[in-house]
Amino acid sequence: MPDEKPKGSGGEKIYYSDDAVKVTNLRVTCKSVTVPIAKIEGLGVYPAIEKVTAATALILGCPVLIFFAYVLPSDFIMPFIVFMLSMSFGGFVWICFILPHYLELMLIVEGREVSLMRASIFKKDYIGGISNSLRNAVEDHRRFLSMKESGRLSTETGKFSLTETMRIKFIIEDYERLKAASLGKNQNQEVGSQPHP
Repeated sequence: MPDEKPKGSGGEKIYYSDDAVKVTNLRVTCKSVTVPIAKIEGLGVYPAIEKVTAATALILGCPVLIFFAYVLPSDFIMPFIVFMLSMSFGGFVWICFILPHYLELMLIVEGREVSLMRASIFKKDYIGGISNSLRNAVEDHRRFLSMKESGRLSTETGKFSLTETMRIKFIIEDYERLKAASLGKNQNQEVGSQPHP
């Protein structure tokens, strides 16, 4: 997963990018779907556990019921067996359709649920990485709005374009990161320079 850093046109900060998905500080794009980061109220990755459970129950449960076919009248035994085997096969076909779309990345946008993308059960790390990048982008946007409302950003930023404002945000974040690293380094040096008893 790419590092979070400003790059690209217009000063956008890219959190994640591949052939199918791009997450920046302004928007997330997945194939033909584009959602502004500012409108995302929540997100989550949801597995299709209920569907897989139902399909597994059909695959395993229907053959078990065949053993109880002897309680039926003899005219119904063979149709019952065929029906149960058909249901079991249907469950197998159903689970084959579910597994390639087992994980679903859902966004809450202005109170509505939006399915951004689906992935197979084997791509848990991939969809998890995209989800984490999206969370970071949303948190950074909320932090920026909080800084703006609290006055930590200069009131003059209102005169700037969105791109210039985001650049100021990156500068402030990088400055705070460097300041924290510098303080940590100084404290380590002071501890190392103290004479041992």
